[in-house]
Amino acid sequence: MSRGRLEVASAVESPLGTPLPPGVRQKGGRYEGRLKFRGKEYRVTGATPEEAFARLQELRLRLAGACARAADAAGGASEQRAPASPGQLLTLAELLGEWIAAHPEWKPRTSAEYEELAARWLLPSLGRQPLALLSPRDIEVLLRSMPTRQAAKAYTMLRDAFRTAYRWGCTNENIMERVQPPRYQPPRRDLPPPEAMTQALSLGRDHPWWPWAALAVSTGLRPGEQAALRWEDWEPEHNLLFVRRSGQYIRGQCVETEPKTSSGVRKLTLPPLAQEALELQWERVSEGVP
Repeated sequence: MSRGRLEVASAVESPLGTPLPPGVRQKGGRYEGRLKFRGKEYRVTGATPEEAFARLQELRLRLAGACARAADAAGGASEQRAPASPGQLLTLAELLGEWIAAHPEWKPRTSAEYEELAARWLLPSLGRQPLALLSPRDIEVLLRSMPTRQAAKAYTMLRDAFRTAYRWGCTNENIMERVQPPRYQPPRRDLPPPEAMTQALSLGRDHPWWPWAALAVSTGLRPGEQAALRWEDWEPEHNLLFVRRSGQYIRGQCVETEPKTSSGVRKLTLPPLAQEALELQWERVSEGVP
């Protein structure tokens, strides 16, 4: 999956398979750390990943200090500032990219949804802002400009990302603790009414979708579970169907994933309607009928 829209480096692995620190990559026999700030790219090198990362943090600290001094000079501030964090010049785009890359255990669809949410709603207005310059008001103004459903998802995303940033030492404060959560009531998910099931079956056996509808209605399989079924999962002689995986459509392609819980892997005894649906679909596939 591409992380290019986030304009940040993805997680990189060393030759031994160990993930490299954020912002560090191997170049030749050495390791290079890169940082972009206000349109300019800065680079440091080290003999080891740890050395390159330490120098990258030192660079961030120097730039943060220079930024703070320039702001004081421009505003005539005389009050004592808190010491700058090495990660204060980490931008929101960089944070979100590194945060997503740090979770390879997520399902592909989860990562893709976060990337698309960030690319569409968060990064255009706040992506280039250093974390140290973001305020709770900035976040709340952005969330109020979004549809409520997307705003609720964005709030959850930013809350978890800033918790990670605080734990990493990239910010002196988790500003999301002072952000008012958007109000969103998710719609109720009720079972389809009986008439909807009847309508699906009323398509008739000759309709291309009838086997799909009949299998779904008679077994309760989720659409993703049906999409990931293979013929070897069906044992017609024993009237059994084995659910071993699920499918998710991501950017037009079906990606197979493991079920969320162990209970998702299960064996179903097929009712007559489900057995009939699979037999009909097998006949169509064997005869080359779409």
